[in-house]
Amino acid sequence: MSSGRATIRARLRDRGIPSLAQAVSATGGVAIALGVLLISIDIRADNSGRAAETALFAGLVLAGVLVLVLLPDGLHPAGVSAIVLGIPGALGWLLLPGAQKFADIRPFLILTIGGWIVAFAIPRTGGRPIFIAAAAVLLWLWVLGEVVGTGAYSASPIPSPPEHTMFSLSAFAGARATVVLGDLDQTDPLYPLAESCGNGDFAACDDLYNQAVSGSGFQQFAATCGNAQPNTRRAGFCNDFGSSPLQPAQPFPTFQTPTFNPTGPIAPFTTTTGDKSFDIGIVSALFGVIYLGAVFVLDRVRWRGLATAFVVPGFLALVTGTQSLGNAAHHAWVGGGLTLVAGLFIGVVGDRTGRRFTTWVGGVTVALGALVIALDTAHISRSVNGGNVKLAGPGLIVLGFGAGLVALGLVIAHLLRHPTNLPPEVSPLPPPPPDPAPSWPTLH
Repeated sequence: MSSGRATIRARLRDRGIPSLAQAVSATGGVAIALGVLLISIDIRADNSGRAAETALFAGLVLAGVLVLVLLPDGLHPAGVSAIVLGIPGALGWLLLPGAQKFADIRPFLILTIGGWIVAFAIPRTGGRPIFIAAAAVLLWLWVLGEVVGTGAYSASPIPSPPEHTMFSLSAFAGARATVVLGDLDQTDPLYPLAESCGNGDFAACDDLYNQAVSGSGFQQFAATCGNAQPNTRRAGFCNDFGSSPLQPAQPFPTFQTPTFNPTGPIAPFTTTTGDKSFDIGIVSALFGVIYLGAVFVLDRVRWRGLATAFVVPGFLALVTGTQSLGNAAHHAWVGGGLTLVAGLFIGVVGDRTGRRFTTWVGGVTVALGALVIALDTAHISRSVNGGNVKLAGPGLIVLGFGAGLVALGLVIAHLLRHPTNLPPEVSPLPPPPPDPAPSWPTLH
């Protein structure tokens, strides 16, 4: 038991040594979990139960534990991946089918976070930062749901970051094949509603969306207003806006990039009905600052292994927050400026704690924010219009912003000077002590 505690303490204090073998092993575990997911979906398609699917993922967790107990260290990352993904997989199949509201999701969130914390605390699996990192991300999403409601999630009832941000599930789901009327079950009682929706009855689309099982083909068909819309931003509100795809989308807002007017005011933050961008932005930014602050503090007290767990969750939450606040302001400069500031914060944390990845991510985020502002200033959407390509002007503007970033780098180098060229956490070795003078025997 004492050796297990010593191992956990060592993992909390020291960052792991980079190992390609372990990285490949971990991704192999992820692939195995994906295969189990596909098999469980196939089982689900043939029956309405959930026991077999839950058992598959519970078996994946058990297999991960056995890998850690019985197999060589080089394969342990695969076992950890299996446990990390198997816990939410088993609980998800057990609790989420048929979930219709956030209260139905809450037990899944609580138990999943609890399962990861238990895995972090017990021997064999204990002390690995990935469990805390996963719990930190899910905690952020849980609080988003509590504060904002299911509108905080892009694919309710499956928790994921907000729809209009780069990290949302909808960004990936948008690539899936469109559900058409012919894909739907004609024997289902909802089919007549779907048929009316497909014929342009948008009130029927809204009724179908509200009555269909969450995530079903019927609901996906209704979410696009019977494929009258290119996306699902009007899900449940088709009849409020008619069929024109140029009208404002609801309930999620669109990120607008209006013409920049240097003499006009920037649009204020808005919190209109259905638009939760401001709430999402505030909650996410707060979590991002807290998580990255934890990285800084834990590194300072030399718990560097535990600090690593909060790097990715902090980045995801903070950048999601800046995007959402920019979306609430309906102005690209706000989103770009906040993203630039977030990148500086991330980069300073990485610089002061000697984390190369965090520092570079901060620098890239700074550049991303500056690029958003530059492209909006250049009116890039007008530069490629009607077959006319005029990019020299935008190119000069972007070039100028790039030069500005180089100058900003010089300012930061002056403000964050290091005493040596070594990373901040490495100090030069002291000179070796001089050789002791030889001792001669005393003659009596």
